[in-house]
Amino acid sequence: MNKINKKKRVHERRRDIRRHKASILLVGGAMFLLVVVVGVNGMKLSRKNAEYKVQETKIQKELEQEKERAQEIEEIKEHVGTDEYVKEIAKEKLGLAGKDEIIFEPEK
Repeated sequence: MNKINKKKRVHERRRDIRRHKASILLVGGAMFLLVVVVGVNGMKLSRKNAEYKVQETKIQKELEQEKERAQEIEEIKEHVGTDEYVKEIAKEKLGLAGKDEIIFEPEK
């Protein structure tokens, strides 16, 4: 009986070792797959981040241009309300002159 029990224990031990190896391989394979998936997604995110940085730079330049444009518009707005602007428009559009000015027009 002792021989039978010994063989049975050896057989069970071998079976347990095989199961343990299979478990280790399965867990190792799952971890490897997880590392690959995380790595691939990390590279995709890195690429997207680079694209977003380029886009951010472009938008920052556009913002600066719009700020400059807004400043120019503000300056024009201030100039429009002055008497100097009114005189300029009167001369250019209406052909008017001041008291001491003489207008010469070329002959056609």
